[in-house]
Amino acid sequence: ATVKQHRNDLSHGNVSFAEIGKNVSYQDLENISLEVIAYLDAIANNIEHYINNNEYLEQ
Repeated sequence: ATVKQHRNDLSHGNVSFAEIGKNVSYQDLENISLEVIAYLDAIANNIEHYINNNEYLEQ
């Protein structure tokens, strides 16, 4: 199932967090969290570059 499907199932009470996470190891969670942090950091850096270089202004 996709993250979206898991999220929907959790929010509607169709499954528990324990049920969804029972097959996910600590190492898997750590790896996913590091990937998410790197992704969000890249987004923040791109936004900072966009603002610092006034790229929002019409050329």
